[in-house]
Amino acid sequence: MGAITMTMDIQDGLTPYWKKQLPKVEETKPLMRRIGVHQVGSIMKNFRDGGRPYKWPGTHGASKTMRFTKKGKKVPGPVGRDTGKLMESTQIAHLTDNEVAVALGKLYGKFFHTGTKAHVIKQKRAPFLKFWMLGPGGKPLFVKALEVNHPGTKPRPVMVFQTSDEKWINDEVTKHIMDNLGG
Repeated sequence: MGAITMTMDIQDGLTPYWKKQLPKVEETKPLMRRIGVHQVGSIMKNFRDGGRPYKWPGTHGASKTMRFTKKGKKVPGPVGRDTGKLMESTQIAHLTDNEVAVALGKLYGKFFHTGTKAHVIKQKRAPFLKFWMLGPGGKPLFVKALEVNHPGTKPRPVMVFQTSDEKWINDEVTKHIMDNLGG
């Protein structure tokens, strides 16, 4: 499972009145599933929009990061979506009658969300680190090194509740309680 998870409890954000009504409702798992599906969609929208409500660093103007295939072919793409694997890994990780957890299914999701400090990357299983980067004149350059000094990355918070999500969830929980109590 992913290294970063966002959990929503059914009572989060409810008024005291609705919290008192909640124990009278028998079946809440379908509600929690709907909330989870909604949050997966909202997180995917965060990816597609390059951050919400604020754009992530590196997405203003020069909104592309450069990646290369193993043969040195350029693969440009928006920050956080160059391959789409992290965004597509967003999933419901845990579901009960009272809570739902949504997670990024890739271990590097935590580092994307929280950022990283500058650090050294060393080879471990091979004689060298091997990668392509932009060289002089913007041409692909194949590099072999024992280690590299990574400058770190700025946080790109993707696991974020939007105001519209909170309103939708509160309305959905309230509606579910009213429907189940005949109100």
